[in-house]
Amino acid sequence: MVRKTTPKNEDYLPLKLTNRICPHINKPMKILYKLVYQPLPKNIMLKFFTFLVALFALQHSLKAQYVDTIRIIDDEGYPVINASVFIVDKIDNVYEIDSASQQLTDIDGKVVFKNIGYDNQIHIASIQHRETTLSIHDIRANDLEIVLESGYLTMVQVIGKGTTNEKIPLSEIPNQVTVIDRKDIEMYNPQTSADALSQSGDVFVQKSQMGGGSPIIRGFEANKVLLVIDGVRMNNAIYRSGHLQNAITIDNAAIERVEIHHGPGSVMYGSDALGGVMHFYTKTPRLRSKDLKPLEANVYTRFSTANYEASLHADVNVGSEKVASYTSVTYSAFQDLRAGRLKSSPNMTLNWNRYFYATRNDSTDIVEVNENPNVQVGTRYSQLDAIQKVRFKPKKGLEFLVNLQYSTSSNVPRYDQLTEGDVTIANGQITEQTFQFSEWFYGPQKRLFAALTTKVDNDSMLLFSHANITVAYQKIDEDRITRRFDDPLRRIQQEDVHVFTFNADFIKKIGSKNKPKSKLLYGLEATHNIVQSRIETQNIITGELSNRGIGTRYPDGGSFMTTAGVYVSYKLKLGKKANLIGGLRYVFSHVSANFTDTVLYSLPYSNITSSNNALTGSLALAWDLGNQFQFNTALSSSFRTPNIDDNGKIRAKGNTITIPNASIRPEQALNFEATIGKKIKQKVWLGATFFYTHIFDAILQEPFSLNGVDSMYYDGSFRSIYSNVNAGEASIWGLSANLKVEFTENIFMRMGVNYTEGRELETGLEPQPLAHIPPLYGQFELGYKRKIFQTRFNIRFNGPKELKDYSNDSSENLDKALPEGTPAWFTVNIYASFRLHKFFSINLGLENLLDWHYRPYGSGVSAPGMNVIVTLRGHF
Repeated sequence: MVRKTTPKNEDYLPLKLTNRICPHINKPMKILYKLVYQPLPKNIMLKFFTFLVALFALQHSLKAQYVDTIRIIDDEGYPVINASVFIVDKIDNVYEIDSASQQLTDIDGKVVFKNIGYDNQIHIASIQHRETTLSIHDIRANDLEIVLESGYLTMVQVIGKGTTNEKIPLSEIPNQVTVIDRKDIEMYNPQTSADALSQSGDVFVQKSQMGGGSPIIRGFEANKVLLVIDGVRMNNAIYRSGHLQNAITIDNAAIERVEIHHGPGSVMYGSDALGGVMHFYTKTPRLRSKDLKPLEANVYTRFSTANYEASLHADVNVGSEKVASYTSVTYSAFQDLRAGRLKSSPNMTLNWNRYFYATRNDSTDIVEVNENPNVQVGTRYSQLDAIQKVRFKPKKGLEFLVNLQYSTSSNVPRYDQLTEGDVTIANGQITEQTFQFSEWFYGPQKRLFAALTTKVDNDSMLLFSHANITVAYQKIDEDRITRRFDDPLRRIQQEDVHVFTFNADFIKKIGSKNKPKSKLLYGLEATHNIVQSRIETQNIITGELSNRGIGTRYPDGGSFMTTAGVYVSYKLKLGKKANLIGGLRYVFSHVSANFTDTVLYSLPYSNITSSNNALTGSLALAWDLGNQFQFNTALSSSFRTPNIDDNGKIRAKGNTITIPNASIRPEQALNFEATIGKKIKQKVWLGATFFYTHIFDAILQEPFSLNGVDSMYYDGSFRSIYSNVNAGEASIWGLSANLKVEFTENIFMRMGVNYTEGRELETGLEPQPLAHIPPLYGQFELGYKRKIFQTRFNIRFNGPKELKDYSNDSSENLDKALPEGTPAWFTVNIYASFRLHKFFSINLGLENLLDWHYRPYGSGVSAPGMNVIVTLRGHF
């Protein structure tokens, strides 16, 4: 009997196919190969048994999980974080995206799929990248790596929601969200993180001095919006209701992205998220991969003409397969800011020009003439930021991250206070000026941040699929240094805040592992604030220090604030087109303040305590209507727990004195919003969001009495007593609209407009304008990009705000407005980026091309005039 000639393994067609298409079944195919081409066993039963064993091995291997770890990078080789990746199924010869198969790339740009069929495709969508669909065969042929091209129009933007940092598509988020990407920051070259928020076009930023920036979202500002850095809240016990400058202590050169959540976010983030949340994510150490060198470095130097900025930055990433380190250092020095030359109103010349300034010469305060009135003498400062992160991934599904951040500055002049004084006007010109202050600085603004984060990913765990646990410590130094003109006594107020934070956040997928139908999010948060407040005077002539007869800003015996909260949120998929999301959060807070010197303020107590609790909830729907229509709506409540600035501060101003009130309750807000969006032929995106917020129990300063007495003797005179009370009710409503058009693969346009109205409501009286409501604002942008060159033409604009639309609240800075209010303004800006070499690139910017003089609403300093920006970057 003649047997068939045995071919070599590599010539056997089934083996060649399995090697290419399904390599995981190659071994059982070799067993079948031997059965066919090797001599048959003499015993027919043994032959049959051997065949069954081979068939069983083949069946078992086909059922085994074959894992594809796909890595997605951009055209510069950086990992694309939070890309949304779907399996595309072939059904009746028609390919359909399976929305339930969605996976999201991690910080290394990786995503894992199991048992992808050889006829499946993969669909990828990410913010600022072009949507791409590839066959799994092509992806495997390219070593499981995908390079995405830049793009500007996508309906699938992925964000991290809450401290869980849960990654979900923007199409499944019912609230309005703005994302600022690292590439946007590199293109616009903002000097501070506050400037980066302003340049998004969706956040209004007020400035009292150049070294500041107080974000306003939907008519809420300061302690009514929440700042978050790498999952940890920055808001602390002394965040006030006026204007806050803390956003500038975040190094924008180290930011990976910023997510701006518009509207209440108390269920996921807790207290203070009445108007919205700004979540800053700094860059994470990158583990070594095949295209990542063990050592990577980035450097840049930047120069700007409006304030002669000189900035230097360097960062280094060192990575192995399990351990990686990221180090970043940035130093910036800013000289006095020059405002624009052209003015739309003659009142700008009299009110905003800087003709004189106070200085000291030969131990005497004098008034000097400013050679260039457009230069705002008293705005210069410098800042140093440093970040060190270490990432350790001992095994798949377990990761540790150590996060250290430090920011410090020189003294930061409070420009709006340094310009206070009386002027003499003759023939329409200012001829003389006196000043209230010779010195008014924020002392070096220091922020120390240390955190340890543990991440666990394991779908087989009973109680959770993903866990994120963070322990953090922050120390904030907030000092105020003031000295009146011709007064030798310098007053130094020092506030030190220590903040301890613990977050534990969990996600449990419910349903099949690869296609969960719902998710349960739950967790807890605890914070403890320690506030130390000191004050002293220094005689600048003799150097003598004293603290007699003056009071501290906060309780001199120390104060404490502790909060604890738990939350739960449930996300349910309603078929393939809709998601229903509901959640609850309960928070308890306790404040204790101790007064050592009770004689100074004639207080009848030495300690006050206050305890509060709040329950908040939300219910939202994200619905894909089909035909590229998206409809989102949400009904939610939010709250702000009174902090030490609310019920522990003692402050004398004019003929009044504000004293503590332990009985105030949390501020509450109820919000409704609806968003409709439409994508047209993959080229145009239209979207609009309407919102309405009603505020209850707003905390306001009102006349008060202590033991039946409405005045108090302090500092040589009787003063009327005021205190914070829950007396306010208000409503805020508004609209934001966005248009994005991708004309070609290289040319795009986008435009956004925001409008807000707000009214104080008081029984029996006409509604009055509410504070912190900006005028109409937005921006228009036209962009062009090639591989080594890109440019953007940009117009930022603000509508007018008349005096009748201002509130009487002191935070409105009415004395800094013009007689007609705040005029409308716009700036024309051009940005460009050139890649000179694979290691070097240059960024150019021309801002306020027309050199207009303008001042954003509520601000005490004018914005930069025409500004030329030059940045040289290196990547090694």
